[in-house]
Amino acid sequence: MNTTKRIISAALCLAMVMGMTTACDSSDSSAKDVLVIENNVVVDCDENAEGNIVVPDGVTAIGANAFENCEQITGITLPDTVTDIGEHAFTMCIRLEDINIPEGVTSVGGFAFSFCWSLETIEFPNTVETLGEDTFYGCDDLVNVTLPNSITEIPLECFFVCRSLKEIKIPEGITTIGDAAFCACEWLVDVELPDSLTTIGSIAFMSCKDLEDIEIPANVSSLGGGAFQFCGKLDDITIDEDNEYYCSVDSVIFDKSKETIICYPAAKKDKEYVIPDTVTTIYKKAFYTCENLESVIIPDGVTTIGEFAFSDSNIKTIDIPDSVTEIGEDAFAYCDFETVIIPDGVTSIKKGTFSSCNHLRSVAIPDSVTKIEGSAFYGCGSLSEITIPDSVTEIGNRAFAYCGFETVTIPDSVTKIGQGAFFGNYTISVTYKGKTYTEYNIEELYTTQED
Repeated sequence: MNTTKRIISAALCLAMVMGMTTACDSSDSSAKDVLVIENNVVVDCDENAEGNIVVPDGVTAIGANAFENCEQITGITLPDTVTDIGEHAFTMCIRLEDINIPEGVTSVGGFAFSFCWSLETIEFPNTVETLGEDTFYGCDDLVNVTLPNSITEIPLECFFVCRSLKEIKIPEGITTIGDAAFCACEWLVDVELPDSLTTIGSIAFMSCKDLEDIEIPANVSSLGGGAFQFCGKLDDITIDEDNEYYCSVDSVIFDKSKETIICYPAAKKDKEYVIPDTVTTIYKKAFYTCENLESVIIPDGVTTIGEFAFSDSNIKTIDIPDSVTEIGEDAFAYCDFETVIIPDGVTSIKKGTFSSCNHLRSVAIPDSVTKIEGSAFYGCGSLSEITIPDSVTEIGNRAFAYCGFETVTIPDSVTKIGQGAFFGNYTISVTYKGKTYTEYNIEELYTTQED
């Protein structure tokens, strides 16, 4: 009897264990049931697959979009035979936490791991020769990345919006960091750049909000516009003294001759800055989003102010010297100064140059100006009066939309007035060639179509 009971008890225990094992196994999908493999390439996976997927030996490639939208998969094991991972191979595997990249993989396609929100760690073997654009686009939880020393480029938007990435060591051998490669990596605090680096692309580290300092190596010969814009804590940029193309003075970046000022760190605490007398060009976005700056002294000799040069800064006073002949689009957009005198050498007020300067009350436009482009003074709500000189022949779309003045006289020299040039000024009275236009008939004034 006791023996019988022991047998029954053992059988029950075995059944329970088997039941538990079956329950555990049920969370994983069998590769043969969910994968479509053609000519040793995984070309598709059932979107209802879940758990861990073990790709069988002999598979040589993961095809484009093969696992895309497999939202229940948590792990993928790749065999050593895989050499190629296609574009969008694992896009939107939002619960994927673990995947191995085998030794022997040489190519990873664009967007391969995009929107793998749960992926925290990835390690590439030194056999990988190329990473595609946007490889990890939107991988919010990505924290640990080991890059191979066999690649030469971190491509466009490779780590775009990888918010949790805190540090990255870029291996020796890489020469190029592509445009927006680390854009919006908000928690990134530690970046180690290799001596081999020659190119940092436009907005490469834009919106890396926790980045406080960075050292640019000696061989960097190309630094893209806005590479460090919206880096709200960045106050220390150092250029290797052996760099033949750039230099830094008090963390401000110049070209080697100091004729072009390239980047003023957004988080520098100084309220006033005097641009050196050697400077002739203020590069695009040079002072972009510099919230602490209230005054910048521009020396005589500066001829060019680039696009967005001072945009979104808190500059309250600005004197543009007579030597300036070119002011780029949106150069002073969203600034806080109240008055501005445009130099005589300027012939065109570009698109958005003073747009949304909410405190701007007075502007002097010289007789040299022949064109006021679209949105040039858009949203200057405090601008109570404007004098348009006889030299002007064209006023662009929305050039003075939502401005504060109530009356304006357009000289007869003007032959083109763009759509919505005075839109939003509901009490305005415009005089042009002896006729008065108000909100009721102002549409008759506009002679060109919307851009």
